Amino acid sequence: MRFARVALAFLCLGSWNLAFAQKPEIQKGGLNFYPLQKGNQWHYQVSANGGKGELTFQIADIDTIKGKKASRLETLSNKVATANEHLILEKNGLFRHKYNGLALDPPVCVLKLPFKEGETWKNQIKVPGAEVEMNCKATEKKIEVPAGKFKTIHVQIDFQVNGAPCKTGYWFADGVGMVKQTIDFGQGEITLEMKEFIPAKP
Repeated sequence: MRFARVALAFLCLGSWNLAFAQKPEIQKGGLNFYPLQKGNQWHYQVSANGGKGELTFQIADIDTIKGKKASRLETLSNKVATANEHLILEKNGLFRHKYNGLALDPPVCVLKLPFKEGETWKNQIKVPGAEVEMNCKATEKKIEVPAGKFKTIHVQIDFQVNGAPCKTGYWFADGVGMVKQTIDFGQGEITLEMKEFIPAKP
């Protein structure tokens, strides 16, 4: 049961699953909150229960899901892919369509666009043996990570897995992407902070 709860939490949260300088303003209608071009790489430092580590996210390829181009985001540990998800950035938001090959129906709205301060929304996830409701809220935040200072949209997501409370937070910078993520699935908090972004070569 404990393993199932952790696995479902990661399914909801993504792959734990990004410009070089601070962006001066959030462009409320912008579509650059996660640059999803093939070849882009993000390097994160990871803190979990007193331990330290590093992870790399990369857009490994562009696949097609129901006629739409979907960016396959891989998580690498020690250069080995350990997880993947498929993301599509649309006018009304950033959506997770698959996680490790499992289709999410309906897709999970990770970030609603255009951004409105304090806006809330819900996600319903149905997987074999479980149904999860996620409560999401977006606010504007200024943060500092190893890569620098950023003005971001902070998305707080709260939900339950088998009755246990779980939560995650994403910080997205316009023209940059995810600069920070926190994950708490009831067994300690995990924090990812961006160290470096390496864009794909033209």
